[in-house]
Amino acid sequence: MQPRVGTSDNDLLPIITRLSKQYHIPYSEAHLRDLASGHSEENKHYSNRDIQFLTNLTGSKAVVFVHEEKTGAESLAIQSRNIEADFAAILQIVNSEERGKVNLSMYSKERVPIDLSLLEEDIFLAKLIDNGGTLDASVMQRILVMLWESHDDPESYKWFRRQVQKIVDNIESRPTALIKNFPAVHAEILPLFKYLSLQEYDEIQKVFTSALFAFAKFSGRNFQELTFGATLELAYNLLDFHPFFAEKINEKNRPSNQLRDMKHLYSASKAKFFVTQDRSSLKKSRFITQALGMKVKVLDVSEFIARFS
Repeated sequence: MQPRVGTSDNDLLPIITRLSKQYHIPYSEAHLRDLASGHSEENKHYSNRDIQFLTNLTGSKAVVFVHEEKTGAESLAIQSRNIEADFAAILQIVNSEERGKVNLSMYSKERVPIDLSLLEEDIFLAKLIDNGGTLDASVMQRILVMLWESHDDPESYKWFRRQVQKIVDNIESRPTALIKNFPAVHAEILPLFKYLSLQEYDEIQKVFTSALFAFAKFSGRNFQELTFGATLELAYNLLDFHPFFAEKINEKNRPSNQLRDMKHLYSASKAKFFVTQDRSSLKKSRFITQALGMKVKVLDVSEFIARFS
């Protein structure tokens, strides 16, 4: 609505307006969350202006989540909506949400013995010693929260990666005959540790799905029983623990921002195209759509303009 100097904004609106005759271009909860993040009583005239613009752009059509209580099935649908009422509801939700903390609960009862002699003396080792040398859900939760809270610090990840890599190498170096008798839970947690220790995009992609299985298990869930929405949220959560994808957390970029990114992709999951100019969202969305075999094409703005000009 207010084209920025040196961007493709001037080229974008005419293309979208033309395509609206052929495609649904709906708004979603995530768009309203984006708008709510900068809303205040002092600048509400800007919010009202943007809501009117969004109404004109989308024809008041929204992509919404539909949950069937009888069957438990979930789906996405496009509906005509009252965007002002939707925005007022989102404002209440956003204002009540806790900011700045990661919401991570680990429930698995499995206990994995770890050879403490492999590890250096640091916080990781101390947490395992406190737990009798075993890795369980409580230790995993504390370690992951600590990793998430310090992922702006490259040194924290370096020591964590060293520790995890030693455990991975030790397990993988065991003779085949011994692995057969090795506790199954070691094999289940190994993909998660490998995921956290890898640094190359292609290698991370190879183990991501198996890491999701392990991540779900330690949060007390069966990956194969998750709804698609829950799977997508789990995938986004797991990405945030890896420095390759993790975003710097500050006053402007809170965990709620990352939740919005996930909701954008979820809302677009049945679409033909998902277009974003957010570099982090683009990177994560392309990775997840490939990992989960999603059909939606993820484009940045320049690719979108080139495709439909």
